[in-house]
This record gives sequence, structure tokens and C-alpha cells, in this order.
Amino acid sequence: MLLFTRALFCGAAVVCLYGRHLEALHTGVTSRDDKGQAAITADTAKSISNAAKFKQKQPVIQPQVKRKDWENGPHPCSRYNSWKQVDKIWDNLLMPRNMTICRKNYGADGNCLFNAIAGILRDHQLTRDMIGLTTTDLPASVSLSLEDTNFTDTFYTVADLRKIIAVRFVGVDPYNQAALPFWNVSELITKLEVYAGVEGTADYGDIRWEPSKFLNQIRNNGDLLDIAKKIFSRLAQVSNPYSWGSYEDIDTLAHVFNLDIYLFWSNEIRLQRFKGLRHENALRPALILYYHVMQHFDGAGVITNIDEADTIPIRSMFSVRRFPETLRQIAT
Repeated sequence: MLLFTRALFCGAAVVCLYGRHLEALHTGVTSRDDKGQAAITADTAKSISNAAKFKQKQPVIQPQVKRKDWENGPHPCSRYNSWKQVDKIWDNLLMPRNMTICRKNYGADGNCLFNAIAGILRDHQLTRDMIGLTTTDLPASVSLSLEDTNFTDTFYTVADLRKIIAVRFVGVDPYNQAALPFWNVSELITKLEVYAGVEGTADYGDIRWEPSKFLNQIRNNGDLLDIAKKIFSRLAQVSNPYSWGSYEDIDTLAHVFNLDIYLFWSNEIRLQRFKGLRHENALRPALILYYHVMQHFDGAGVITNIDEADTIPIRSMFSVRRFPETLRQIAT
């Protein structure tokens, strides 16, 4: 098992989880009984550490006969405002099956992951009330913190998503007095140890929120709550953010929004499915992203019938029943 996995998001490398170190601390995820008492289950670390891993290479889909040849004409993606063509490896796979994917840039500024997810939810008119928050199977301190969070916009914003991620990483909203008694500080320390181990290296130069400094403060008997507040503030920051995005972040958002989030890779035929802490076979509505040049998150959109690209909508979200089976077959 690898200690951690790295990925490039918005042009920077980030640690994507703690693997063996977290397994050494926990034997599972914390859930709560009657909103109060945390219990350790056998699935936690395994579910989290697997967020950045992949299965064996997916089966190759046998192509069907093309119904139209788009190679000498305008690409189907060009028929949709703001959408662009993706790498040809995806056209080569999907166009013989009369479908393709496109990408849409929702913005960078260090927030590309959160820009894309918030933008897709807004484009599909999915409000906060419609999506809600799923807090089952999360640690008690995280569940309480998220349930008490005051979101004010009609739609989830980048700031909202970053706050959710900050709560999950720290393990609590450090300003929530009701949640603090259930906070597992040791889990945060384990995360800091892993991040501190790669901070400042060539591949992880974007880790700017100084995990090693906070780890040293804890080891020197610093005030835990004060340290947690500083970490929370940095991870939740939107303008000139201290962190960019990780597989753990996608997995967290997949869980709390009760979605399957699919990530198309641009350099190979790989479609990664993030499902949070749900069982492997528990399918949910799908939101899809594209990992442009393996450095930047875009929204992904599927054209399910390229023969009718002028008349059918391009979609970045699907119900369970309408998600293309072709894509489900190659997802890992």
C-alpha cells in the first residue's frame, strides 16, 4: 500500500490522502449513535485511503459502427457555447458509439475543483435545498458541524464547498461548541504528519498552509483549539487559497452531496468514480469532471447522441438511470 498518492490540480501537486498512517491510527470510520457517541467501524481508513487508488485497467469497450464522421467537419462540442473538445483519445473511444464528451472551464485561481463543482450544480439548477447534506457515516464531530453550518446562498458556492472540506479535514468546525466534545484530535495529527512529510518538496510546492509548523506547535503543547482554528481558516480561504484540491476533497463532496462524482483523465482512458463512504454498488446521481492536461479541473459534458448534437442538451449531471452505461462500464 502506498503512503499517499499525488495528483496535479489547477497546476499544482497535492497530497491526496494518508493511507497507511491513517490505517495505523484507525481501523475504520467513525459514525455516531444518536447524534452523540462516536463508534469506530472497520471501514473508515480503508474507505478514505482508497479514495485516490484505482482498480486494474478497465475493460475495453468494443466500438460500434460510426453513424457520422465528424473528423472532417465541425466537432460536436463546438455547437455548444463555452464547451471545448477534449483529448482525442476520448473521441476515438466514444464517437464510434455515437457519443462524446466536452469540457467547460469554470475558472482557475486555485479554486478550479470547487469552481467546477459549484458551477455544474448551478448550471443544472440544483439548489442547496434540493441537494441537502448527507452526514451519515461521518464522524460525529463532522456531522454535527456540517448540520449546524449556516449556508446563505440559494446554490452552493465555492466558499461553501471549501468550508465543508475544512470541516472534514480538521475533523470539526472549531467554532462549534456542540461538536467539539466529539472531536478526534489524533486523526488530525495523523493527517498533519503525512502532509508535513512532503511539504516543501518539488512535487508538493503548493502546500502553503504550513502543516509542519502546526504539527510542531501541537508537539510543543500548543493550544489545540487555537491551532485547529488557524488550520480551518487557511483551508477554507477562497481568495489566494492555501490549498487547491485533492482526491480526498472530491470523495468528501461526493459523500455529503450524495453523488457519484466521475473524473475523466485527459492522458489515458481512465474514468475514476468517487463515491464517498458508500458501498461500491450503491449508485447515485452522477456529476462529471474533466482533468484537463492533468493539471486543471474542468466540468465535463456528455453528448449522448452526436447525430443530434444541434438539438439535444449537453449534460454534466445524470440521474442513476440516465447515466450512460458505456461510461459506467469503464469507470474505476
